[in-house]
Amino acid sequence: MATDSKLENKLPPHFTKDPDATEPELVAKRREQWRHFSRDPYKPPRDDEKQSQSTEQAPESQKQEPTEYTRRLRHPGSGWTLLFYDLAWTATFATLSQSGSFIEPMDAISYFGFFAAVLWLWASQTLYCVHFYTNDWFHLTSIFLQLIIFGLLAATTKGYHLTNYISRSPGSTELNSSADQISDEDALQRFNAERTDLFSAKAMALAFALTRFLHLLQYLRACWYARWGKGAENRGHTPRGRFLFDRVHPQVYAIIVGLIFSNMMLFAAMGIMFSSYGTSVAGASIKLGLWIGGFLLEILSHLWHPVLRLMAPRRNQKEGQEENSPGAVHWTEDVNPLPLAKVDLCERLDTITTIILGEALNGNEGISKEIKPMIANYTSTTNFTSSLEDARMDLNFNVDLGEMEYYKILTQLLHGSFEGARYILVFAALIPICLGIQCIVHSLPRDRYQWAVITSRLALGLLLAFLLLLNIGKYQEFYVSRLVANQRAGVFLWLDAFWVLPTIAIAYAIQFLLEIVLAYFAKQATEKAKQADTQLKAEAGVVRTSAMVIGGAAVLNQLPQIHYADPSSSEQDDKRGSEVD
Repeated sequence: MATDSKLENKLPPHFTKDPDATEPELVAKRREQWRHFSRDPYKPPRDDEKQSQSTEQAPESQKQEPTEYTRRLRHPGSGWTLLFYDLAWTATFATLSQSGSFIEPMDAISYFGFFAAVLWLWASQTLYCVHFYTNDWFHLTSIFLQLIIFGLLAATTKGYHLTNYISRSPGSTELNSSADQISDEDALQRFNAERTDLFSAKAMALAFALTRFLHLLQYLRACWYARWGKGAENRGHTPRGRFLFDRVHPQVYAIIVGLIFSNMMLFAAMGIMFSSYGTSVAGASIKLGLWIGGFLLEILSHLWHPVLRLMAPRRNQKEGQEENSPGAVHWTEDVNPLPLAKVDLCERLDTITTIILGEALNGNEGISKEIKPMIANYTSTTNFTSSLEDARMDLNFNVDLGEMEYYKILTQLLHGSFEGARYILVFAALIPICLGIQCIVHSLPRDRYQWAVITSRLALGLLLAFLLLLNIGKYQEFYVSRLVANQRAGVFLWLDAFWVLPTIAIAYAIQFLLEIVLAYFAKQATEKAKQADTQLKAEAGVVRTSAMVIGGAAVLNQLPQIHYADPSSSEQDDKRGSEVD
């Protein structure tokens, strides 16, 4: 105990201070930093968080909601994950635009079909996030998996056409037959086009099916919380007696039904594509029909309830005056309303439009399509044009590889990568150091957990900065004689072992896990301090009440006492007898 007190006296006060439960902003921040695996989207905000969540932070579409019924999420998700989602979608859209060719009218139709499918992937996820996007690992993982799927789509959309094997063959403008007599060069080109098309079609079928399956899991989770979670009860909704539509919104049921049938159709299309039947005219036609039908079912399931609500007033007017009375409420509105997250559809559309415009401007810079084939042909034939002398010298261990013409050219081509490996650690170290300094400059840390995060970031940055010492070495070249290869600068040995990016990734992953652990302990300490503060206030209230009671009793004791003597019972009987007489 004495050692701890001495240590606390030596360190600054905030290094050993526990979280202050009297600051509502700090308490809310600590609660939001720790992510649960899944959170109930129907839980209303806490009583101590309603004041901190001001109306200025909410989108315009949410400011008009009635105050008596809180629909905002208690733990809304972070905005940076949605920004990464928009960037991944834009990369897929940009790849689709760059790889498309508009020679025939069917090319435009194929491009529109891909664009509509990819746009619906973004729109359906955005519509979900408007209501159910909470700050938990479930959504973080599901969005991360969708980023991978978008990357898969971006890498495999090249060379695929919607009408392949239906009205045309891959790489051709007409439907070719296997019995056609073609040259060896044309046969090789056809084989290459068919393999590229088949791989792209399989990847796209798998990506479409997986995204819809993840989306179905998201809505099933929301339905489970609406029906069996505690959040709907805490929001104060009073049902009218219907088991299906009191807790769960009808729109959620409609979307789930649409997603179930959509998953069945898209997985059936994937099964067709992974079989030999997918390259036939009938198989390709059925696959395309299943894709179109699955996406149309989802769109209709999203539109079903809004259209029904628009038709409800007219239906009430036709049914009679009794249901058209001012107090009558249609069944489509007498349900548990959908929650609202801090996601505005207009803002998301503005963001995605800005990103698309920026990607379009970025696409104007680069290598033209006329030069790209020439560069590809040159790089593909480099190995065949190497001299026999270079091959002979390559087998000699005493020869300096840097003197060979082949390695001189290779060194010039890889000069940017070598320099990047030298100085990538500068930026990798500056990122955590700048983050730590930014936290200190923004506001003075208020407890030991915040200091622990800042200290760990600064320590990580310094450790990565020490790796710059790998640039010291006798030979500052990558290609040297094999006898002195171990005497090169350490950065080249590091690069030769393919451990540049894995080292940085592992360091950042350790920092990520450390901050998660610190966030958990900070939340536990904050909740404990909050309970202690509440208990202290309750005890203070009891003491205050007791003091008031004791003080009141003391005042009563100080008042003058009036003695009152009751008359005897015989005297009372005489008085009663005289009154009767």
